[in-house]
Amino acid sequence: MQGKCFEVQINLLPNHSKKSQHTFNPDRLLGVSGLGGWLIVVQFGLLTSLVGLFIQMPEFYASVFDSEYWRALTSKSSELYHPLWGITIVFETLYNTFFIGLLIWSIFMFYRKKSIVPRLLVILYSSQFISTIIDFVLIYQNPIAAQMDDGLLFMHLFRSAVSFAIWVPYFLKSKRVRNTFVR
Repeated sequence: MQGKCFEVQINLLPNHSKKSQHTFNPDRLLGVSGLGGWLIVVQFGLLTSLVGLFIQMPEFYASVFDSEYWRALTSKSSELYHPLWGITIVFETLYNTFFIGLLIWSIFMFYRKKSIVPRLLVILYSSQFISTIIDFVLIYQNPIAAQMDDGLLFMHLFRSAVSFAIWVPYFLKSKRVRNTFVR
């Protein structure tokens, strides 16, 4: 009988010769998980950003890339000409395309609770902040564009900085995030 108990105890010890696919995480058993808590705010932000971009982008780019409007901004003979107009518009177009793709991918992975989500959202919030800084600099280097700004660009920069300052540390440190995005 004692031999059987000893044998069972040996079988319960971890086998160090093989790597386990799943590591034991005591926080996961005792901590919070799921798409609740502050992740509700994140979900709302991701979804409203996507809807907002799909509403704003077609109208904005249809007008900007209209041949007459484009010529007025990028033709040296135009009163509105500044060399940074073309660069700014192309930068914003490329970034917004990248951002929409990253946003859709992040939302898809978010609801599948994939382990890549914290990294994706750190990239998303970081790239949004950096691109807003670049956009701000490009706009304010163009005197015509700077005069046209009614404070919205500064508000966008402030909102982006606050989002970055709140959500990047949250996705790096939160137990809920660590326990939820595990697949």
